[in-house]
Amino acid sequence: MTRLPVPRAVLADRVPHRSLRPDPSISPERSDLLVESLRDGRLRLTQLPDETACGSAALVVARMLVEPSFRRGIWGPDPTATRQRFADALTATHRRTNAVAPLRGQWGWPRRLGTSPEGMSGELDRIVPTTRYRTRLVHPDHLDRAWHDLSVTASSDRPVALFIGTDLLPRHIVLAVGVDDDACAVYEPSSGRVVSLPRSEFLADDVSIAGGWRRPWALVLPTLENSV
Repeated sequence: MTRLPVPRAVLADRVPHRSLRPDPSISPERSDLLVESLRDGRLRLTQLPDETACGSAALVVARMLVEPSFRRGIWGPDPTATRQRFADALTATHRRTNAVAPLRGQWGWPRRLGTSPEGMSGELDRIVPTTRYRTRLVHPDHLDRAWHDLSVTASSDRPVALFIGTDLLPRHIVLAVGVDDDACAVYEPSSGRVVSLPRSEFLADDVSIAGGWRRPWALVLPTLENSV
C-alpha cells in the first residue's frame, strides 16, 4: 500500500469560541458521564454541516471532556437545543482552525479539506494547555507500535485524534477517549456516538467504525514527557 504524505498547516486562532452559559439543570462534572451517554445513545452529537466537519466535531467533544463549564454550556435537557449549541461551537471551531492569520504566521487551510493534523494538534494544545500534542504518522508496517502509543495516551482528559481514510488519502477524523482491555473507546462524528475500536481491527489495518474509511493514517496525541 502506498502512503501519501499528510499535508501540514498552521493553526489559526482568531475566531473566539461562542460564549455559552452553563445549564444548571445538567451538571455532569465527570467526563466519563459524557462518554457513557454518547456510548449508550442517550446523547448524540452529530449535527455536522457537511463532510468536512468531522475534525471540528471531534475538537468540540474534546473540549467538552476537558472543560466542565463548556460541557454544561452545550449539554442540556433539550436534545434539540443541545444539538444546536454543539453545531454553533463546531462552526466556530472550524473557522478558527482553518482561518488565515499571517501576522501570527498562520496561513490557514482550505475548509473544503477539513481539519489538518497541525490544526488538530494546535487546537488540542489550546484545549489541554498542560500537554503538547504532536502528529504521528501510522506506518502500515508498525501498526503495533501505533496502537501502543494510542493505548497509553488516550483518555477523557487527554483525548487522541485518529485520522482514517482510504489507501490513498486520510478522509475522516475520530477521537479516542479511553482504552478498555483490547479496544479503544472512540467518538465517531458521523454517528455522533462513542463506539468501540477493537485492537485486532487496528492491527489488521482495517477498521470498521466509519464505513469506507478503514485505514489508520495518523495520530494526534499528547507527548506525555512534555506535560507540565
